[in-house]
Amino acid sequence: MPGSPAEKAGLKPMDQIIAVDGVDMTGQNGNTVLQKFGPAGTKVTLTISEGCPTDGLRHHRAKITIASVQARC
Repeated sequence: MPGSPAEKAGLKPMDQIIAVDGVDMTGQNGNTVLQKFGPAGTKVTLTISEGCPTDGLRHHRAKITIASVQARC
């Protein structure tokens, strides 16, 4: 989402979270993965796949505010 903590951390739309704090998330649904992040302010290490796994991304969990409408002209 534009302006989201994930975007600010450098995640791209097709990136996949394959581990949270070293725990394999392969095959888990998105809600299960998000629950592993903890509340806003929590520090987590994400392992991201862009076609091949990386060493991990350190990230602070932050509150996400979703706009109800986004328009483009």
